[in-house]
Amino acid sequence: MGFLQKQSWLKQHSFSPKRDDEKMGTNAYQNYVAIPNDGTDVWEIDPRNLKFENKVASGSYGDLYKGTYCSQEVAIKVLKPERLNTDLQKEFAQEVFIMRKVRHKNVVQFLGACTQPPNLCIITEFMSGGSVYDYLHKQKGVFRLPSLLKVAIDVSKGMNYLHQNNIIHRDLKAANLLMDENEVRFL
Repeated sequence: MGFLQKQSWLKQHSFSPKRDDEKMGTNAYQNYVAIPNDGTDVWEIDPRNLKFENKVASGSYGDLYKGTYCSQEVAIKVLKPERLNTDLQKEFAQEVFIMRKVRHKNVVQFLGACTQPPNLCIITEFMSGGSVYDYLHKQKGVFRLPSLLKVAIDVSKGMNYLHQNNIIHRDLKAANLLMDENEVRFL
């Protein structure tokens, strides 16, 4: 999980439209992860509308897949059900809460999330160029100076946007810098 908002997001008093009557939090008996909701967006995605194509990456807490949602190419980050615990569910809830408000051309676009355990996942736009890390280390690519400057400028613009909105990224690294044919964005 990568985002942390400086102000406490747990102080919100409205919640996901699915369960307005429940308290914020997660426990083994709930059948969803509550995400605060300000009523300005609809982001809950029915997992039946996701089509998984291939696994792009795997980590200790989850797997990343390329897939489609409503005919759009997407990246689907799926938390591993066997790793789910209260702390991980809270981190997931915080990441969704923050990502759904972030709108900047240099930050990967959040499209929605599935919040019903054990199928917790975050859906974002798919970046066809892969990560800067893979480009440099697996493909043995080299950035020429103009491209390197463009990467640095794109990253600094995205980070500046986050910081202006009191959001700390917490995990800025080459593996989280994603490319398409025009720009670099980060998760």
